[in-house]
Amino acid sequence: MLRVSVEMGKEDMDSLVLAVASRKTAAKITKEYNDLANYCPDKKPGEKFGLPTVFSVMAEMTEVASAFLDSRTVAVINKYAHLIDYIHITDQFTGLKNTEP
Repeated sequence: MLRVSVEMGKEDMDSLVLAVASRKTAAKITKEYNDLANYCPDKKPGEKFGLPTVFSVMAEMTEVASAFLDSRTVAVINKYAHLIDYIHITDQFTGLKNTEP
């Protein structure tokens, strides 16, 4: 597993919550991560954005997903789909939901 985290300043990034994930993982991370649960309640099929059927897309705004998933990004995801579990981009990351009462 490879995880890449990039910390950016507020002036470097617009407000954005987006995830592209395999369907199984999408169901799991939507329940686990606060930002996805709060800002991305709907999962859209990956085919709508030109991705393989195994992916779901969760975005705060559909326009954001369309802008991020341009032809070059979609081509890379399609080429390496077998290696990708999920991509999570957010400026609202607070970690996992608290599962304790």
